[in-house]
Amino acid sequence: MKIIPSIRLYVLLAMLVTGIGTILILSALSLHYFIAGMDSSLRVSMYAQ
Repeated sequence: MKIIPSIRLYVLLAMLVTGIGTILILSALSLHYFIAGMDSSLRVSMYAQ
């Protein structure tokens, strides 16, 4: 069975790529902010000691 290229297929593929890209970018951004927040918290804690 051959998949016929159509506008519906292209739209579905574009939505899939956009969704996966958004998930990856937001995951990387939240990881960056998590590490930066832990670093900042540890720095304040060390200054308090």
